[in-house]
Amino acid sequence: PNTKFWGWGVGLLLFLLVGTEHWAASAPVPYSCNDHSTLTKNHCLCDKGFQCQGTNCSHVLAARLQVPEAQRLTMPQGYPVRRCTDCSCVDTSSGMGANHGKKLRMFAGIKSGTAEKYQARRQAWRDSGCAEIYAKANIGYKFFIGVPIDPGHSLTEHDQGATDTSHERQLEKLLENEAVQHGDLELLPLRDQYMDISNKLLGIFKYGYRRTNADYIIEHDDEYCMQVDVALGIVDKHEQKQDGHLLYGGNYHWRGTEYESMKGVEGLIAPYFSGWCSFLSRELIGYIVGVDWAHTVMVGQYGTTADDANTGKWVKHAQDTHGIKVDFVSHGMVTDIEKMAKRGK
Repeated sequence: PNTKFWGWGVGLLLFLLVGTEHWAASAPVPYSCNDHSTLTKNHCLCDKGFQCQGTNCSHVLAARLQVPEAQRLTMPQGYPVRRCTDCSCVDTSSGMGANHGKKLRMFAGIKSGTAEKYQARRQAWRDSGCAEIYAKANIGYKFFIGVPIDPGHSLTEHDQGATDTSHERQLEKLLENEAVQHGDLELLPLRDQYMDISNKLLGIFKYGYRRTNADYIIEHDDEYCMQVDVALGIVDKHEQKQDGHLLYGGNYHWRGTEYESMKGVEGLIAPYFSGWCSFLSRELIGYIVGVDWAHTVMVGQYGTTADDANTGKWVKHAQDTHGIKVDFVSHGMVTDIEKMAKRGK
């Protein structure tokens, strides 16, 4: 009995000295869920109306940790990335059209406004047939809108108990009703003003990356419909190369040197695409809204008020910081909604 006890003791000691080190190295690293899920004992439980995305969330940061591709494709959600907060749940709401709950080829965030003229423009967009074109091409969409603000409404005064103007409240009610009726509005917790246009764009990027499973994230204005055949043609050609480069495409390419207003506050020059319409690889968006988030949000120290020019600066930062390769591809790819309506399409 004493010999058996001694053997057990030695075994336990060896486990404490050696085994725990191996266990610590091989055990799953803690991870977190996104805003639309709850962290349970060993997985993310999606909220109602959302669907599990799988392990795609871990690919970007895992690649930076040099995790083999085969391991990335089979590992549990978030493993082995400590800072992975982008995994688990994607939007399955009706706003995604016929493709809700499906794997999306692209997701389009459409920049719109709060005034009555923008409400009419959104309805014209829906009536144009563009939503059906997107659905057939496996492209989801939503309109992105901030909170109404009237001229003269100060956002700097410390005035407890202040209320929105009657006109702002009227617009807010209209937007709430429209969101319920159509299911294709994403209302952002920021005032809908030009100074916040870059934040609105970041709302699109974050939504596309964290709440959809799309391979590419599009942003475009609400008076346009993206020419799907052109955009997908660019994507197909890019993916056929299989060279590991990421993709940044758009309707019109600027070098960033054409006008002084394109440069950042310290003269930072970066090429970019016109805000009419552009799209980026999912992984490229991941840098902007993920590991580079602090730099992205503090855009005032190097950027301007122009959201499209700032996008170019975010891409340049990702290139310079992480050594990634990005292909810039320019091609006319938008059709005016009014022209579509005249043609009856």
